Amino acid sequence: MNQGILILHPENIDSYAGVQQATQLLLHDGLIGSAIDGMQNSYSAGGNFLQLITFMGCSPHIRFEPEDERDKAYCYITLTACETLQIRVSEHARPPRCCACKKPVGKGWKTAVLQGELITCPHCHHQQQPDQLSWRNDSGMGRFFIEIHNIFPGEAQPVPRLMQQLQSIDAHPWRYFYLHSPG
Repeated sequence: MNQGILILHPENIDSYAGVQQATQLLLHDGLIGSAIDGMQNSYSAGGNFLQLITFMGCSPHIRFEPEDERDKAYCYITLTACETLQIRVSEHARPPRCCACKKPVGKGWKTAVLQGELITCPHCHHQQQPDQLSWRNDSGMGRFFIEIHNIFPGEAQPVPRLMQQLQSIDAHPWRYFYLHSPG
């Protein structure tokens, strides 16, 4: 079975949100619940989870509890802070698009982003910083991520109120995207 991850992160790639500050906010807002034993910075879904994450479709089936201690195919949330810039991209994700002409930036963009280089569009030759690219909803980059596990891509999205509350962590807008992951 193919699982997915809904990922929220600051739009500013230099933003480094603190895990403690984010944890306090998300506990207060009810997105996360209790810490999961044996899984660092991972939490059960909180009491307001279904008010902060909107599900599409008639009746999505989401499990909020593991069936046993090895089960990871249920919905839980992990907060990940990284000292270096990280790219999160599914294996078959489309490349990001140029901010000027809106066409795909082509091959080599992952390496250029990780090396902090400007990305030159092969179509219009516009040079841009990685955070100026149009990442769509199937990839992203940053130093801090809120990962909501076992949400199939496109099945759910955060409500605007949650995205606004996340801005209080680092004073920057946040965005979300989805990753496909092998189940």
